Amino acid sequence: MSARMGHETLRGILSQEKPAITLGFGPTDGVAVNNSWPRINRPTIWKAFTLETLNQSYGHILDAANPAGTYGTIPRAEDVGKITNAELPEHLEPQSKWNNSILKCSVDFAKGKLPSPIRGNVEYLPPTNHHLGIAPRQTHVIKLAGFDEPYLVVGLRRLTSQWAGNTLATRIKAGLDIRANHLWPVRQLADACCRVGTRYGFIQTEEELVVFCFSKAADETLSVTLNAISWANYDGQYHLTTNLALWWLCMLAISGPENRRICAEQDMVPLDKWSDPVSEDFLLAAQHHYYSGFTRYLPL
Repeated sequence: MSARMGHETLRGILSQEKPAITLGFGPTDGVAVNNSWPRINRPTIWKAFTLETLNQSYGHILDAANPAGTYGTIPRAEDVGKITNAELPEHLEPQSKWNNSILKCSVDFAKGKLPSPIRGNVEYLPPTNHHLGIAPRQTHVIKLAGFDEPYLVVGLRRLTSQWAGNTLATRIKAGLDIRANHLWPVRQLADACCRVGTRYGFIQTEEELVVFCFSKAADETLSVTLNAISWANYDGQYHLTTNLALWWLCMLAISGPENRRICAEQDMVPLDKWSDPVSEDFLLAAQHHYYSGFTRYLPL
């Protein structure tokens, strides 16, 4: 991996140390409930969603040296502002604005580095602008600009006084019972993802970004895998940061319609899938990554 970690690389931009967020007296009255939301099976950990897998598939984009000015105006983490005494999910709006600004420069730049460049810039739409009929005030969507362009990722915003993804992940890993209040926000996110036709979603709290991938299971239920990434992570050489994770979800979604639609788990290609090696000469064999299209060469 490249040693470059300044703002001259995409990894540096997506690995900035962000201001901490403190809570006031946040709501503790539970979560929204709707029995019409999709039923989900017991969640599992998204084991392939790791920094190692990201580096192998998209490291060539994250670590490439780029001339000054390529990204336009580079967002700085200090511009997020310090959020104190957050008492409602709406008070986390600076987080959403930060995600918006960081994605505009990072995803739009990376699209041009793919083997088949993608048309259309990325839009990060706040709740009042997405017109999807997914009523929750704290829902955001990420899509390519244009009326008929695809939706990529859907997100919800919560406070940890209402819901904590790390608690859910810990119970999953320990084999403990999963309570209904742990699952209602996940079902709400599943409903939003189904409405726009993407398997990728996230829930943002003041402490973490929890990423999700949904697939079809039996009996009209959904399977879900997840991974919780701390808001405090900032060294992208050694840790998966919230912005690296959100950028990665977008890159997976724009890699092709078959890679973002909700389908049966057996029809989904693993994140670490490479093509079979093909001999280029008597010394090397080429492999192509399924999502990024990156080619690596292996000795014969």
